[in-house]
Amino acid sequence: MENLKSKRKVLRTAVSKLFTRIENEIKNTNVNKCSLEESLKLLTVKAEELSKLDLQIEELLDSDSFEAEFEASQDYAEKINVWQFRAERKLNELTGSSESINDNKHVVRLPKLTIPKFNGDSLYWNSFWNSFRVAIHNNTSLSKVEKFNYLRSYLSANALSAIEGFSISDENYDSVVEILKNRFGRRDTIIHAHMNKLLNLAPVHRSDDIVKLRHLYDTLEIQVRSLKSLDVKPEAYSTMLISVLLKILPPRNYIGI
Repeated sequence: MENLKSKRKVLRTAVSKLFTRIENEIKNTNVNKCSLEESLKLLTVKAEELSKLDLQIEELLDSDSFEAEFEASQDYAEKINVWQFRAERKLNELTGSSESINDNKHVVRLPKLTIPKFNGDSLYWNSFWNSFRVAIHNNTSLSKVEKFNYLRSYLSANALSAIEGFSISDENYDSVVEILKNRFGRRDTIIHAHMNKLLNLAPVHRSDDIVKLRHLYDTLEIQVRSLKSLDVKPEAYSTMLISVLLKILPPRNYIGI
């Protein structure tokens, strides 16, 4: 297990360097879109490698060590998700004006679609499924067997385990899609996941800790925006959220809550 932890330490260091690289690219006045796309792709690959290592380590832990180890892994995974969100947000801004007209034909040049891997966390089901649906599921040039192969390649951890045992065939593709939707994509499940995320926001102990405050803001923005897309009105959770913020923010930041 120590060997696995050493590998994870090296991988986390590489991922942290990618955080810095993405941050510098976003801050740059003249953002290099290709460079940012490359950084995001690398981060996605590293995140998948890290997820596999985490699972291998967790399988070797006893019950006393598991909770702390799992919590630390989830915290780091959240950092990765935040930086992926920031990079994708900037790329969306950059591609907002990417349409071009060729002669008299209206040809829209779209950015290459990056499908995020899905590990079974319902927080990210909609993001995964919307991308997969557009690129693969609704693609009439692909057979269901091909779609099944693509689907498996974009799943990991609990999501992949949920469809283990299904042979790759035309008949089984529709079945596994329904299984994934029912297990990870139900509206109530996703809402619960977002609410739980708000209830467990990481505390910020110092009002001058800009990095943690920014991370908190980004996490809040992601959850609130996601709940809005699910037609959950702010009044349904505002009282709870204010209570949480009063507990996790330093006193100097209470103004405006």
